[in-house]
Formats: sequence, C-alpha cells, structure tokens
Amino acid sequence: MKRENGFLLLYGSSYSDQNIYYMTKFLSNDPFLCIVSNNFKRKFVYLPEMEIDRAKKEAKFDKISSYNNYNLDELFKKYKDADVAFGKMITDILHEEGIYIVSVMRNFPSFLYKILEKEGISIDTIKNPFEMIRRKKTKQEVEYILKAQKAAEDALITVKKILERSIIKKDYIYYNHSRLTSEYIKAVIEKRLLDNDAFCEGLICSSGVDSADPHSVGRGPIKCGKPIVIDIFPRLMTERYFSDMTRTFVKGEADDRFIEMYNVVLDAQNIAFKMLKPNASCRDIHLSVCEYFESLGYDTIKKNKKINEGFIHTTGHGVGLDIHEPPFIGDNDNFLIEGDVVTIEPGLYYKNIGGIRIEDIVFIKKEGFVNLSNASKDFVIP
Repeated sequence: MKRENGFLLLYGSSYSDQNIYYMTKFLSNDPFLCIVSNNFKRKFVYLPEMEIDRAKKEAKFDKISSYNNYNLDELFKKYKDADVAFGKMITDILHEEGIYIVSVMRNFPSFLYKILEKEGISIDTIKNPFEMIRRKKTKQEVEYILKAQKAAEDALITVKKILERSIIKKDYIYYNHSRLTSEYIKAVIEKRLLDNDAFCEGLICSSGVDSADPHSVGRGPIKCGKPIVIDIFPRLMTERYFSDMTRTFVKGEADDRFIEMYNVVLDAQNIAFKMLKPNASCRDIHLSVCEYFESLGYDTIKKNKKINEGFIHTTGHGVGLDIHEPPFIGDNDNFLIEGDVVTIEPGLYYKNIGGIRIEDIVFIKKEGFVNLSNASKDFVIP
C-alpha cells in the first residue's frame, strides 16, 4: 500500500465535539472515528454497523465503513478490553489506508494515542486547525444563526407581553394572581424555544442584586423597579447552531441611576458598532468601550483587572456551533475577519443594586457589519 501523509485523526461524539460535527454534519451521541485530509477535502468515517445507513442518508463522505469490516468484535475477544481493541482497529484502518503519519488535536484520548504510537504510527499533536475555517461563516451558517436568533426574539416577545400585563403589589410583580418569578419566566422562554426547534441550557433571567453577577441564572420573585437581565442563547435542535441575545428591563418606575446606567451601556454598544469591520482590532474595540465607561466614572477591567464591579467582562465573542468561540473581543491580538459572527455585549454591574447588559449578535461583512438582532431595546415597561 502506498504511504500517505497529511491526515488528521478525529475521535469523539459529534454532539460534544463541534469540530467533528463541522466536518461530518452527522450527529451521533456515541463517539466515532473520522480521518480528514489536512486540506479538509477528503473525509473517511468509520461507524458501528447500525449507523451506516443513517450516515449515508444524512451526510456525505468520501468513504463510510463499518467497524465490522475491521473485525472489532474479534479484537475485543482477543484483548478482553474494549479500548485496546478499538485502538488496534484504528491501527488496522490506518495501515489499510496507507497512513503512517497523523495529526491529532490536544483533546485526543491519551490511551488511544499510546496504542497508535506503539503500533508504529507517527503522531503530531496540534492546536485546533478548524478555528479559522469555522470563523468564516457561510451564507447557510448565517441563516442557521439567524433562525436561532428569531427563536430567541420570539421568546423575548412573549416575556415582554407577560411584563406588560403584570401588575405591581407592594414592590412585587404579579402575573395571573401569582408573584412573577425568574423560574416562571425561564419556563416560558424554554417552551417558546422548543416550539421553534431550539433549546437553551443555562438560560439567564436574573433580577435585582442577582443581576450584578453576569452569569447568575436567577431565582425567586422579581421586584418592581429593579433590573431584570434576560440572556437567551438558543441552540437549534437540528442544525446545532447558536445565537445569543441579552435585554434588560425594569417593570414599573426606574430610578435615575438605572436609567443612566442603561443609556451608558447602550452608548457603549454603539461605540463598538462603529468600529466593526474586517481587520478591526478586537483589543481596540474593547478598550474603546472601557475608555468610554471610564470617562464617565465607571470602573472597568482595563483600569483594574481585579475589579468585581463596573464593566467586568470582555465586549463580545464569536458564536457558531459553540456559544463561545473565536474571536474574543477583549484585550488580545484577535482581528475581525469577513464572515465572523460575534456578540457585542457591554454591561455594568454593581453588587448592591444589580446589573445592566445589552447584547446583540452581528455578522461581519466585507464593508462593516449586519446586526442579526431585531429585538427592541425598551428598558422601562410601565
């Protein structure tokens, strides 16, 4: 067999490893083997026999082969260890394909690594080779993200209607004769997302002082006049792409400090928007937001990286098959490229009063950007 080089070896579940899903577009809870040429143009996939027909229907590969073709059961009987048997099978597959040199990513199982190395396979451990290609979203990928975003906006409209129809009694918000809670709002959002073939793990509806923690999921009754931060980052059930959006509301009267904070955050977001284009420095975008906050007396992580109040996180991040993926709009060396989909999400957080965050998701095009978020930015709901 002619020896071939220049292949990447992938092993894992495509539900948990988004690089494997990106390459195969085949969903499987069980881990499977994929061999990809370094130019990403050739893909060989190896699966249990029961998955072969489904794989042929749902995805396109240069080769789909069953484990049965490599006597996996016999290898298990011989070695009495499923992991050893699987490692030996991988070796047989590589030898059959004439592949003796492979690259693996840093999350490749170390046990399998040692077996392959022992069997004479030369292995190079590399950083994620999919980072740049995954950043440059295709038209289809943007449509999937937009579909997820529309699901988020549909859920948010439902929440706004609940807040509009709610009444205030003794500092608390009541809906349908019961105190309105973060748990109730999250359940409503989850139901609407499911109706739109999407779901959200870790959905945020935090209010009052809870909202001072950017990742507090929220709990308990919601009081009037206090910030309600709703962060929805739905994932499509079928297509697997995410979107990400945050809105902040106050039910009833908002005092001047909240109105000021909200307007400052909104202005900071607009400052970032004006800088969005290919080749824009993520550091410059982030530091411009920080400098604006600081000019008005608000603390930021630029001025003091140890702060836990003020603007305490980065300005945004990439979104796609992962909810947080490159580029990261913070104090780093990243530059935006055409095809990036990123969030812009400045916020201010103070432990004794709560937090304000506004987040949109945008697509970086050849000249500037397109905002994929169409949800209104109303703050006060009477």
